[in-house]
Amino acid sequence: AESRAGELLLGLGIGIEQHNGPMSEVSPGWKLRVLLAQALFSDPEVLLLDEP
Repeated sequence: AESRAGELLLGLGIGIEQHNGPMSEVSPGWKLRVLLAQALFSDPEVLLLDEP
């Protein structure tokens, strides 16, 4: 599970050095990418997205 999460984060442009850092230090734009990775982790059949 940890390697899959890492692959998703890398695929969204989040470098390895940022994978274990606290979310409080992540900019709002990068937080959206982390949330997208979280949504993709469960491998949903459908994912509805809207531009912020």
